[in-house]
Amino acid sequence: MNSELRGLAAIVASVVVFVIWYSFVVPHFWPEMAKNGVQKDEVINEVKPNTPQAPEATAVDTKAEAGEDSPQEMDESEVKETETVLENDLIKVVFTNYGGRPASWRLKQYEGEDGTNVEMVRQGLDPTLAPLEVRIDDTLKPRRYRVLEEGKDHVKYIWSSDGIEIEKTYTLGKGYDIALEVVIRNKGNVELSKKITIGWGDIVKQEEPKKVLGIISRPKDRNIPVYMVDGRLGKEKDPSRLKERFLTGSVKWVGIENRYFLSAIALHTEEGDGVSIKPVEGKGFLSLLALRSQPIPPGGEARYSFTVYGGPKEIKSLKEVGLGLERAIDYGWFGFIAVPILHTLKFLYRFVHNWGIAIILLTILIKILLHPISKSSMRSMREMQKLQPKIKEIRERYKNDRDRLNLELMQLFKTHKVNPMGGCLPMLLQLPIYIALYRVLWNAIELYRAPFFWFYKDLSQPDPYYITPILLGIFMVLQQILTPQTSQDPAQQKMMYIMPILFTVFLLVLPAGLVIYILVNTLFSVVQQWMMRKELGVKDIIKMAFGRRA
Repeated sequence: MNSELRGLAAIVASVVVFVIWYSFVVPHFWPEMAKNGVQKDEVINEVKPNTPQAPEATAVDTKAEAGEDSPQEMDESEVKETETVLENDLIKVVFTNYGGRPASWRLKQYEGEDGTNVEMVRQGLDPTLAPLEVRIDDTLKPRRYRVLEEGKDHVKYIWSSDGIEIEKTYTLGKGYDIALEVVIRNKGNVELSKKITIGWGDIVKQEEPKKVLGIISRPKDRNIPVYMVDGRLGKEKDPSRLKERFLTGSVKWVGIENRYFLSAIALHTEEGDGVSIKPVEGKGFLSLLALRSQPIPPGGEARYSFTVYGGPKEIKSLKEVGLGLERAIDYGWFGFIAVPILHTLKFLYRFVHNWGIAIILLTILIKILLHPISKSSMRSMREMQKLQPKIKEIRERYKNDRDRLNLELMQLFKTHKVNPMGGCLPMLLQLPIYIALYRVLWNAIELYRAPFFWFYKDLSQPDPYYITPILLGIFMVLQQILTPQTSQDPAQQKMMYIMPILFTVFLLVLPAGLVIYILVNTLFSVVQQWMMRKELGVKDIIKMAFGRRA
């Protein structure tokens, strides 16, 4: 065969091999490469003839050649989503490298209405509300971090792009807290001077308020932004009406709270520049801590240490974290009274192991301590009631001479040794205690899902059958009957009987634990007034009780 025919045969053979290769071999070969992360358009290094083939590269060598050991050259598209679980006796936190943040934060010892553990991460599927994201210049770029280290109690992430490198390390604590260290490095050639924020996000649920008897709405337990600025606690009351704003001042922590639980991030290294509240239209809101960021020179870095808390608003747990987180439990103006009351309630619980009974014992104890004041108040009211006919006579006689009227009334009170304010002052002295007790029972995490007896399975929820509010209304009417009337105005007397009805309707939506306290307090007030009317003392009651048994 001449050279022309041999050349033609070689060409035909090459075409046949080419067709067979791309028709039968390649369709099976490329998918296998794509599955392993290799793209069609990648250049395959050719092995030159007579050159010994290099041994197959290990996974570490491959990453090094691809530049993965140089985070600034990391290709995020090749980073697959991974999850890391950090767990202790109290919390189970699932971290994702998509954002280097918690995707779930469950409280093991608390259950929600759906019967599952309480979830502290509620941003849903919206990444703009994701917690603990590092935001630069108030913008969130979805970042796929690479996992540098992970263990049973820690995980470290790193991300790099556009001359900025962010490293985040989470370390599990023993309680409801996790330590977070954030390092921001300047890998560029110019000074880095940008606003940096970090915080927590939450969705706003559009729920119809639960109503009692189809009329009265129960108090809403909404998640709201909370923060500590210049040593003062601040809260946003209605998340649905939030407007974007920035609060300047020294900030130690920011977060999101509801009645019983708190998610917060507290800064250790230094105080932040302010708090940024950002509503996300139609979705939710962000509560962000603005870091006090100084310009980072090329090749420099900034380090920030945080404590992240996600758990109950329990004073002991919050104090263990420190940084003023316990201030999140708002007892109002009378917190100095509320805290001792809370400790007393816990002390009583240790003996009876039932929060409902502990509330009853606490109410009785406070009633006994305030009995002398209550007795003085009721005695003054009785004396004023006896003087009502004479007071009426003086008012009629000197109705056109106000100065003489006041003089005659003062002389009457002086003669009979009656203080017209004697019935009000003791009540005013008791008021701070009752307000403090109310705030304790309203905020106490100890009452969350705490059973009492029978069908009372949760003292933090309203009475399911309205038994205690109705009983309270009955005892309040009895209290009004037994209370000495210092006014003879029929309109005022009718109003005093209408008030128990209105108060009973209001209590239908309040937690059962709080209603039990008011009920027991009212019951003992009725007993006190009956004893005063009958001029009986505690000793007389004891004698009557034991005398009948004998």
